[in-house]
Amino acid sequence: MKASIITMSGAIGSGKTTTANRVAELLGYERFSAGNVMRQIARDKGISAVELAKEGVSNPEIDKQIDDALKAQGSKSNIVIDSRLGFHFIPHSFRVFLDLPQEVAATRIIEDKKVNSSRDVEQEIGYDNVLAAIRSRTASDLTRYKEYYDVEMNDHNNYDLVLSSEHLSIGEVAQTIVCAYERWRRAQ
Repeated sequence: MKASIITMSGAIGSGKTTTANRVAELLGYERFSAGNVMRQIARDKGISAVELAKEGVSNPEIDKQIDDALKAQGSKSNIVIDSRLGFHFIPHSFRVFLDLPQEVAATRIIEDKKVNSSRDVEQEIGYDNVLAAIRSRTASDLTRYKEYYDVEMNDHNNYDLVLSSEHLSIGEVAQTIVCAYERWRRAQ
């Protein structure tokens, strides 16, 4: 039987963390979030996630910290990992990509910041600023991932399941992932 690890990648604001939490809950699995590691590093430095991503372009040590924490999860069982590079560092996992237009993501992030204290490090306020931050961080991440790892995170061929979260509830997204994951595990 295949590994009991699910890695979730995807667009900023696509619901990776919330979906990963729900999938882990449905399966009774442990959870790991590379985004939480990144936000903690940013918080410790007193900067935003966008500023940390920009700093990471010239300071590979930032990505190395996050990558090392992520790689350590690859030897575990019964775990759901949300990480934009989980598919790359844990290739034996069931690899999921959640897609979402950046304009929709900006609105979701603004709403999430109202109730999610882990987003307090993301200092942008207002739709235009949040959208600009998403675009900036995405561009920075894609550049670093290509330079450091020769990886195209947005290439859907890297994944076992690609799913848009735009018109589905978190419950529907999570259930779709669990069903696809269970089929993948049974397949030889």
